[in-house]
Formats: sequence, structure tokens, C-alpha cells
Amino acid sequence: MKKTGLVLAGGGSLGAYEVGVLKLLNELNYKFDVVTGTSIGAINGAFVVMDRMELLEEIWLNVTSDKIIKDGVSLNYESFTSFSFKYYKDMIKTYAHIKGCNTEPYRKLCKDNINFDIITKSKIKFGIITALFPSFVEKKIIMNEISDEELFFKYLYASSACYPIFPLEKIDGKDYIDGGFKNNLPIDFCFELGADEIIAINLPIINLNRTSKKMIKLDNVKVICPKFKIASIMNFEQKQIRRLINLGYLDAKKSFGLIRGNKYYITKNDKEEEISQLLYEEFFKDKKRVLKTKTDNKTHFVYDVLEKLMFYSKLEVEQEYDIFMAFDIISALKDRLNKKMLYLYNTLEKCFYQNRKEEKYEYE
Repeated sequence: MKKTGLVLAGGGSLGAYEVGVLKLLNELNYKFDVVTGTSIGAINGAFVVMDRMELLEEIWLNVTSDKIIKDGVSLNYESFTSFSFKYYKDMIKTYAHIKGCNTEPYRKLCKDNINFDIITKSKIKFGIITALFPSFVEKKIIMNEISDEELFFKYLYASSACYPIFPLEKIDGKDYIDGGFKNNLPIDFCFELGADEIIAINLPIINLNRTSKKMIKLDNVKVICPKFKIASIMNFEQKQIRRLINLGYLDAKKSFGLIRGNKYYITKNDKEEEISQLLYEEFFKDKKRVLKTKTDNKTHFVYDVLEKLMFYSKLEVEQEYDIFMAFDIISALKDRLNKKMLYLYNTLEKCFYQNRKEEKYEYE
């Protein structure tokens, strides 16, 4: 029987995006034989191995910067453009003293919620990445094989020791840093641990591991990653966290064909084939090509047309739309459409009307 692997990238607060993807995978009843991760990917991976996805989401929905770093602040755009020494002074004092921020809150959060016994007894192989400092030699750790609980947590902390923000982690007299400096998406390690096919959740962080970068393109590796610029790796503001979880969930749905669209997220509709056929007939019956479609799949043609209208109507991108809901919003804004877009709108309206036999749709 083929073994399924899960690979989780590092990326600090961007790990919230992984939570959204994992939420969808859990709803689809995905089970994994191997889990590998780096940094925050290692932490999120621990909850996958424990099968505690609800707890993981709850933690992220309540996380704040001071639950990660003592006297911590979220490093967002405003924190750099409106710098205040008073706002940062406690964190700066601590940083100067221990050569890194005080991560005791983060350690406590991990210790209170990650169960050593469950993971070490699990049948799911769990591997994480860290690196020696200053040599940057990669260190692969199989967490199920660690018999000492204190050492287990030390390696978890080492994997996410994002120096110089976080202090170095000392284990047996050696210094360790965040595994992301060496291999931020350990696909190769997941294969080494026995996976035959892999789902990898990537984040927009530089990955210096050439092997993993090549493996992203393999047929038995499915990669889910954000299309848009998402956030700073140290922005733990709840508005940003919830946005990332939502984007991860939507991107996962799109990756598994539950959502259509290129830029937008449009719910798959059981009438898509019929409506697309009507659109083809309308647009091309007089050999007028008024739309350059980005898809060769005629079934998806209705979404391509709808997205054009959504874009010109300036609809919000980061939410899920039903095709009729989106069309009704566009209807209320159709005065914004130019001549070409108005032609698309009228043609789509005709096809919706024809398909649904005069049934009216109202956006509520």
C-alpha cells in the first residue's frame, strides 16, 4: 500500500496559512503515514501527528505576539514606519542580554499543548529539520525515536530557533538554529522516511535546499502555496492570522478542484458544463472572439467569463463566491462596466436565464 506524506514549510506567523490547508485536509479525511516539517512547520506537524487539528486552530486563533516572545511586538509594516523606542524598549533590553528575544512564552505554549508520549508512540513517522551553527550543517531528527522528553522539546525549539530573532538552542554543547536556513521544505526527508506520494504546503520563504526545490516538480508531489503576498513572518496580529487561515483553506479547496477560478475563488457548480456550452455558442456563433480564455477546458469557461467581470467590478478577492451570488453583486455594479464588459455581462445573463428557465436569483 502506498504511503502518504505531509511536508510543512517554515515561516513563523505564516504558519497560520498551513492551518487553513490542514483544516481542509482534515475535512477530506486525509491520513498521513509520514510527516516532516521545519520550524513552525515542525510545530504544526506535531499536532497532525497527535491528530489534534481543532486544538491547533484554537491556538492560532488566540495567539498574540506576547504568547511567542516576552514583551514581544508584531513586526508589521506599521511597526517599521512608525518606530517608537518606548514600544520596543523591553524587548530590546532582553535581546541585548541573551542575544535573542525571550522565547519562554513560546516554549511554554509548545510544552503545554504538544504531547511527548502520543508522538513517540505514534505509528506516523515524524521528522523535523534543524541546523548546526555556525557550520549550517543540516540535522535531520526523527522525533518518534527520541526517548528523552527534554531532548524532544529541545530539538523542536532548535528547529524554530530563527536566529538572530530567536536565541540559539544549545544541545549537548552544540548550537542549533532554525532548519529553514538549510532546508525549509523537507520533501527529501519525507521520501527518506518512506512516503510514496506527498502533499507539501510551501510558504514564500527562500529554500536553499536544491534537492527539495527540484522535488516540488515531481508528479507524486502535490504542492499547495499562496499566490498572493501574505504577511511578515513575525506578524501575529489576529486580523492577519485569520486572513492567512482563510487563504490556506481556500487555496486548498482550489487545489483539490472544489473551487474554480484563477485569481478568484468560485464554488464549483453542477450546472457549469451546461452554462459553459451556452456561452461558447453565444460568443462564437458569429465568429466573434471577445474573450481570450486562459483555460482549454470548456467546462470552466463560465468561470473565466465571470472572473473577467468580477475583476472589472473590483470584487473582493479573498472570499468564496457562488456563481450566481457573484453575478448578482456585479449586477448591482454594472454601471462600472465598459462596452466590452457589458457585452460579457449581457451574454452571461442570457445564459443564466436560459439555463435556469426564468428562475430568479437574489443575493442575500
